[in-house]
Amino acid sequence: MAIKKADAARGEENLANNADGAGAAADREKKKTVKKETGVVKAAPKAAAKAKPAKTQGKKGIFQRIGQYFKEVVAELKKVHWPTRRELMTYTGVVLASVGILAVLTWIVDSGLSYVLIELLGR
Repeated sequence: MAIKKADAARGEENLANNADGAGAAADREKKKTVKKETGVVKAAPKAAAKAKPAKTQGKKGIFQRIGQYFKEVVAELKKVHWPTRRELMTYTGVVLASVGILAVLTWIVDSGLSYVLIELLGR
């Protein structure tokens, strides 16, 4: 908890220093070593100090990325549980029966509402 408070205070201090541009050198100095409330001094990560070249290393071309995409698609399709012919026919029958039943129910409700409206409005 105390570390989080110290980090928050340090962040507010950095914002105040960087707002006017005067604390840039002090900010760099603070990044070199970080002192926690326990008294342990820890070196900051050096990965941020290394600058990457202008061209990113390891970036693949467009055709390599497209090829990789299709390889991944094929790998995923191999993981799919494909239904057997019998299961497919059963599922298709269930869907067609459900659609038929709902179509008939919709037709009945539509016809009933039309009849009621015609009677109410009295053509």
